Amino acid sequence: MTALGSFRAELDRLVEQFGRNIRQYKSNTYDEAGLRAEFLNPFFRTLGWDMENKAGLIPQYREVEIESRTEIAGRQKRADYLFRTDRVDRFVCEAKKPAETLLPRYLDFMAQFVM
Repeated sequence: MTALGSFRAELDRLVEQFGRNIRQYKSNTYDEAGLRAEFLNPFFRTLGWDMENKAGLIPQYREVEIESRTEIAGRQKRADYLFRTDRVDRFVCEAKKPAETLLPRYLDFMAQFVM
């Protein structure tokens, strides 16, 4: 299977799993940690990110740093995921449990991470 075909198969699997169990995933009992373990980590792994640090790098050199403390606009912030290439911070991902409504205040929070 090609890389694109493999990605598509995994994406289809994740979407199908979420759709099949959407009521449970959108309940207040399903938390962010579950979302990250069941959906986000596999999604980013399928995109080729080293989610488990198989390269054995120290935290500040890893491709993906989970629960990262990073400096944004001169202040320390915590990001659920910090992604790097060539040891340069590229983007962050902030996870929210599916039951949570995304409010405008999250836009302000994420604006702090614009690099």
